[in-house]
Amino acid sequence: MNTTTLPVDTPLRAFVREFAQDRVAVVAFTVLALIVLLALLAPLISPQDPYDLATLVLTDARRPPGYVGSKGFTHWLGTDSQGRDLYSGILYGLRISL
Repeated sequence: MNTTTLPVDTPLRAFVREFAQDRVAVVAFTVLALIVLLALLAPLISPQDPYDLATLVLTDARRPPGYVGSKGFTHWLGTDSQGRDLYSGILYGLRISL
């Protein structure tokens, strides 16, 4: 007599199965995971630490998006009035927001 046991459908498995079927929920979870990952990796992927005042260059103040700064990196979103890179500020700001 060959009896096969079916896997028990736990509440967690049921939740994961239903969650995976909802495309909007999967996309929203992916975006949220990407935002958290960007916040955690901000010191590694941002070109400038916006909190380190010693590294700011005032001649890079109010530069447009895509401007190559005096230290050689591109300011993808431009700079503010104190020469801080806006992209780096957003990444570091994510850490505070989360």
